[in-house]
Amino acid sequence: MIKKIHRWLPLLVLIGLLVLFFSLHLDKYLSFNALRENHALLIAWTQTHYFIAPLVFIVFYTAAVAISIPGAVLFTLTGGFLFGVFWGVLFVVISATLGATILFFAVRTALGDWFAQKASGWIERMRQGFQHNAFSYLVTLRLIPLFPFWAVNIVPALLNIRAKTFITATFIGIIPGTTVYVMVGNGLSQIFAANKTPNLGIIFELQILGPLLALAVLSLMPVLYQFLTRKHQNHHSFSDISRVINCDLAIIGGGAGGLSLASGCSQLGLKVVLVESGKMGGDCLNYGCIPSKSLLAAAKTFYYAKHATHFGVHTEAIKINFKQVMQHVHQIIDNISEHDSVQRFESLGVQVIKQVGKFLNPDTLQAGDSIIKAKRFVVATGSSPFIPPIPGLDAVSYFTNETIFDLKEQPEHLIVIGGGPIGCELAQAFAMLGSKVTLLEGLNLLPKDDPDCVAVLRTQMKSMSIVIHEQIEITQINSHPDTGISVCFEFQNTQFTITASHLLIATGRRANVTPLDLEKAGVKFTSKGVEVNKYLQTSNKKIYALGDVTGIYQFTHMASYQAGIVLRNIVFKLPSKVDYRAIPWVTYTDPELAHVGIGFSDALRYPDNQIIEWPFVDNDRAQTEHTLNGKIKIITDKKARILGVTIVGPHAGELILPWVMAIREKKTLRSFTDVIVPYPTLSEISKRVAGSFYAPKLFSNKTRMLVRWLQKIR
Repeated sequence: MIKKIHRWLPLLVLIGLLVLFFSLHLDKYLSFNALRENHALLIAWTQTHYFIAPLVFIVFYTAAVAISIPGAVLFTLTGGFLFGVFWGVLFVVISATLGATILFFAVRTALGDWFAQKASGWIERMRQGFQHNAFSYLVTLRLIPLFPFWAVNIVPALLNIRAKTFITATFIGIIPGTTVYVMVGNGLSQIFAANKTPNLGIIFELQILGPLLALAVLSLMPVLYQFLTRKHQNHHSFSDISRVINCDLAIIGGGAGGLSLASGCSQLGLKVVLVESGKMGGDCLNYGCIPSKSLLAAAKTFYYAKHATHFGVHTEAIKINFKQVMQHVHQIIDNISEHDSVQRFESLGVQVIKQVGKFLNPDTLQAGDSIIKAKRFVVATGSSPFIPPIPGLDAVSYFTNETIFDLKEQPEHLIVIGGGPIGCELAQAFAMLGSKVTLLEGLNLLPKDDPDCVAVLRTQMKSMSIVIHEQIEITQINSHPDTGISVCFEFQNTQFTITASHLLIATGRRANVTPLDLEKAGVKFTSKGVEVNKYLQTSNKKIYALGDVTGIYQFTHMASYQAGIVLRNIVFKLPSKVDYRAIPWVTYTDPELAHVGIGFSDALRYPDNQIIEWPFVDNDRAQTEHTLNGKIKIITDKKARILGVTIVGPHAGELILPWVMAIREKKTLRSFTDVIVPYPTLSEISKRVAGSFYAPKLFSNKTRMLVRWLQKIR
């Protein structure tokens, strides 16, 4: 509510000033009679206040334009007879530009996002066309005096034109017309002396209007050139195309986000086209979440079967059949892929095109021999493994998460470069299966997570014989026919070399933007991904983006969440915004590491924040299962409102859910102390850590004194 008031406040102030202006009948002073009666006084005051007069003039002119007082022409004439042609033009142009900019920002702040959400049909097409050639259109509107100045200030604000473009075009575009009126104003003294009225229609006379129209046409030449060029290109591009598809929504990318959106929109009655050149289900199903968790499940089963002597279970003869392990991984993928298949989505009414999609212009997509015209587009092309520029890497054979699950033989020694979630999970999986594993990380393991909780995981990984080198710099990678792959790295000015049979690169992800021709669609993007606003709209408001391609929280569940936001915006026309306060993530190592809310480094910025924790070793269920390696860590404000939670321990990914809901609903720790938790469960940890926050006050001397007093009353 407060944010909405802040957005509307500048515009409301301007409207209030306009109402006040007419309420006080100040408009009576904006007339030629008033100017005739006071022009001598104004000239005398200007001559005696040579330095202050221009500032006063600029302030009043700027205010008049900002609140859209119908008297800009009189101010311009006044500038002419007070300051002469040169200085008059300069002061008027500066004042008008400042006033126009103030009104522009006030309208855009209050109404820009709302208008972008509501725009559809020809209004949306006009908005996109205006944005594409904003400078030329604005200069033209400023040059031609037929368009009211205030209207040309408001319309670009509603169309979300860039401020820099608006200011530059306004400053340049008003110079010719301003010069005409200032020249008229420069001769006002003679006109008033002759008891005449200046000819304000002079700007519409042929000798004046002709050059202005010529300048307007000249400013439109770039637009005309782009139109003719695009028409030629489109004619050339479409000449070999066999069909044109018109639809409500076109989605590029058949990953988690794209499929969720396609399914929902199609079942709600929209005509949906889905363009996907790769495997349906995207990275998560085929190369990420599902295969890695399947491999981890097999690895943990083997590892804990081998290390079950504390339960009295002895399994000396247990062994690994790596081929069957990988068959298990691919069987799980096959089982789930039926849910994401082309056949299923076509049965839901989605038209699936198995081609690479690329934009031809802001409202046209090409996919193979199809041209797709849609009311809205969504870019959901995901991400791919980022390959770092390490010397020698391009000359050796290496794996990424997209190829590691095609292994036929178990690695004897695997080097993993990258200590993020993917690197840690796969390093531990292969170590549990019996491979020798070395993990290399330029920073620290899992740098986005709580260092104290990461330390618990690091200790566990080292206990599994995983060799970890952190804060190192890899200098060279070489391939050797006999010994395999060697990696040279530097740590504290000392050189080291490690040789292994296999190499896995897990150094993060990069957004898939290259084949899309986003420039032709007017979509801005960086090396991190496609730029989106809080409604997940790109710089072309007709095109949305979601999931990994935005570079924001690259998780499958984030893509699904964003798909819901886009669906509400597109289908129901609701101005739904993303809320990143309670975004959970889990690293599925052993122990698991889960987090939601603010982190430890963020908590340190505010001295009133408090940090409490509780160890798994004090939980009875953890004792029964010998899963004692872990803790829960809570960050709260001084009123016990939950701000951030990190859990490291068994089933941390399951235990984090109630904390996600608590942060989203702005709950305090009291919401956990007041619930009944079944015993014995790991969930008791959440109640115990919440109770520990209140324990010091509960068992304080003041409370004990109160209890003794109450006992005496009885």
